[in-house]
Amino acid sequence: MTKTVAIIGAGPAGMAAAYFAADAGAQVFLYEKNPVIGKKLIFVPWDGCELTHSGDTDDFMENYARGAEFIRFSLEKFGSKQAIKFFKGLGVELSTNEDGIISPASGGSPSVQKAFETKLTDMGVTFCISSKVQEILTDGKKVTGVEVHNLAKPFDRVIIATGGAARPKLGASGDGYRFAQTLGHNVIDPLPAMSEVETVEKLGKFLGGMSFPKVTISIYQNHTKILDRTGPIAFTEHGVTGNTILFLSGIISRLNDKNKVEIGIDIAPQITRDLLEKELIAKSANSNHYSVGEIITNYIDKRMLPVLSRFFRIQDSKPMSHITNLERKGLLLFLKDFRITVKKVKPFHVALYTSGGVDTSEVNPKTMESNRIKGLYFCGEVLDVDGGPGGYNLHSAFATGFIAGKSAGRRTSSRKNSAENENILVDTAPESDAIEIENHNTLGKETAANPSNTTD
Repeated sequence: MTKTVAIIGAGPAGMAAAYFAADAGAQVFLYEKNPVIGKKLIFVPWDGCELTHSGDTDDFMENYARGAEFIRFSLEKFGSKQAIKFFKGLGVELSTNEDGIISPASGGSPSVQKAFETKLTDMGVTFCISSKVQEILTDGKKVTGVEVHNLAKPFDRVIIATGGAARPKLGASGDGYRFAQTLGHNVIDPLPAMSEVETVEKLGKFLGGMSFPKVTISIYQNHTKILDRTGPIAFTEHGVTGNTILFLSGIISRLNDKNKVEIGIDIAPQITRDLLEKELIAKSANSNHYSVGEIITNYIDKRMLPVLSRFFRIQDSKPMSHITNLERKGLLLFLKDFRITVKKVKPFHVALYTSGGVDTSEVNPKTMESNRIKGLYFCGEVLDVDGGPGGYNLHSAFATGFIAGKSAGRRTSSRKNSAENENILVDTAPESDAIEIENHNTLGKETAANPSNTTD
């Protein structure tokens, strides 16, 4: 018997879930409170539509600050190769930059939204736009439908793809968290991620607009080192940003809740601390004619020199041979562990993503189905999965949408056992090849013929 599937939220994850649920043979209704599907994609800057990345599963795993193990199965079944073929099947031509980031070759993010809209229409998916789902209906054990416009609409399965809390102007409202909690799920506190970090120290006067392609950034909580990561950093008027900071910002949000958090910057990662100290000692003894500034600009950009005098009280014009042992230690700290104190991570109205969400320990990673309510599924940003810049967040939306859509769209129960679930999904997306997307199960006009489930 054909299953009826309601998908709440028509963002990237919801549209992907609709595609794969329809492709599995389900009758699909895509609910969106905005007047258009894919609104979040439409407003992504043309040059910022990072759909996926060319890396392998191990590369992807390294680029999730939270939830990496949970989505491993999704990444293995819907990896970069599968995503590329999927988008080409939608009619979206792709380009890959030198960093491996895969984006639309032309037309930017609106072209992706349009491609989804066209394909889903062709597949018979019913768009229920300007329709806010008020409640998910259950009998206590399994899903029975949804309530929309104060009317109960029966469904066999429901997929929550409502997104996170970032960018409320684009529709983020936390509805998915409310649905999940009402149905007994734990929600990890949503906090801003993929956002600029404001610092106590006002470095904008000295470094605003400056960027460095490779530094090592360490995060400290109450003076204890938590983790580090190497990559680019950029200084702003109020703090720091750049891909490495964006990746770490969700972690910083959580650590900074009630504790002092510092960012340690190694601005000379090309040389070890021990070797640098030996070189500074040698140059102090043998550099009668060179200043501090002339020596340390062998390791860093000269535009950093004002920070040296302002925060370390070491004048860059001072002869290197005249520095004290204490000043030499200050130079080491400046070059290898320049500490700045976190004030806050910029809030949700500017953050690009959410750290936190539905507790993934309560969701089956091989089906995206709730472990508490049969027939309830999750995908995308509503889950406690936090990826970094470079195509990883959008890819996780599409990959979890693939798993949720395929699982919810199947005619048989998706909760018999994990082994059966895995075999079914392997058949639909073998690792050795990409997903077959040419011959879809088109639902035709019959989706609009069921008045109990359509939206006026």
